Amino acid sequence: MQHVRFDIERLRVEPAEVEFSLTAADFDVADDPEYKFSWPIEGRLTGRLVGGTSVYVTGSLSTRVAVDCVRCTLGLELDVSVPIHLVFLPESEEEGVEDDGAEGEDVHVFKGDTVFPIDALREELLLALPMLPNCDSLRLPCLDPEARSASRVFGTGEEETDQPGQEARPPGAKTVSTWKEQMSRLRRDLDEGESAN
Repeated sequence: MQHVRFDIERLRVEPAEVEFSLTAADFDVADDPEYKFSWPIEGRLTGRLVGGTSVYVTGSLSTRVAVDCVRCTLGLELDVSVPIHLVFLPESEEEGVEDDGAEGEDVHVFKGDTVFPIDALREELLLALPMLPNCDSLRLPCLDPEARSASRVFGTGEEETDQPGQEARPPGAKTVSTWKEQMSRLRRDLDEGESAN
C-alpha cells in the first residue's frame, strides 16, 4: 500500500512512525492456499535514517490466521505477532552488501527517495507462520476425524452442533466432552484387545 511508506527527506529531519490496519488483499496474502487471513493485519513501524542514506525500520506486525491442523484437520485460529527489524539500502549502494546484513536484520533495496516496505513485511509475516500447524501448538487435544464436529466455525464466532436446531454450547465445553468420549472409546478398544489375548 502506498501509505505505508517512509520518505527520505522527512527522515532527514526526524524518525517517522507509521501505523496501519490492512486487509489480506491489501497485503497480497488473500489467496494463500494454506492460511486464511480473515482478520486485519496491523502494524506499527518506526523508520530512521542511518548513515545519511540507509533506512532502518523497526516495529511489529500482528494478525490472526485460520488454518487446519496437519494431523486431524481440525480448524485452528493462530495469533501471529512478528517483530520487525529491516534495513533498506539505496539501489546505488547494494553492491558489495552481504545478503544476511547485520545480525538479526534483513537487508532490502529501495529506489528513489521513498521506502515502500510492504513486500519485505509480507515476507516477514509469511516466514513467521508455522510450517506444520497443529493442535499441540495451541495446547489443544488433537482430535480424530470423527470428532471434528467440535471444531470452531471460522467467521461466525459460533460452535458447531451435532444436530440441526441444537443449541450451541459454550466455547470449549463441546471439545472437552468429545475428548472424553474419544478417550473412553480408546480405553474400550485397549480392554477388548487385552481380553482377546
